[in-house]
Amino acid sequence: MIKDNRSDTELLLAYGRDGDEKAFEALAARHVNMIFAGAYAAKVYPYDPENARKWIQTLPQGPERTKALQAIYQNMPRESDAAKAFASENGLTE
Repeated sequence: MIKDNRSDTELLLAYGRDGDEKAFEALAARHVNMIFAGAYAAKVYPYDPENARKWIQTLPQGPERTKALQAIYQNMPRESDAAKAFASENGLTE
C-alpha cells in the first residue's frame, strides 16, 4: 500500500488540480478493498446471496455500503418476503 499522510480531500485536490498521479494511486490503494467488496457483493448476490450478505457486512457504514445494498435490493423480486426483510434489515426504502 502506498503511504501518504494527506487526507482524501487533499489527495483528490492534488490529483484533480495538479495531475498528481501518486496522489491518485494513494487514494485508490486506500479504498480499493471497500470498493471491491461493494461491487463484489452486488454482482454475486443473484448467485450466492449468503456470501454477498457476508461481504456487505465487511463494509463500513457510508455511501459505498449503501450503494451496494441498494444494488442488491434492486435485483430482488419486489414483493418477495426476502426483499421486504432485506430492506427492513438494512434501512432501505424504494
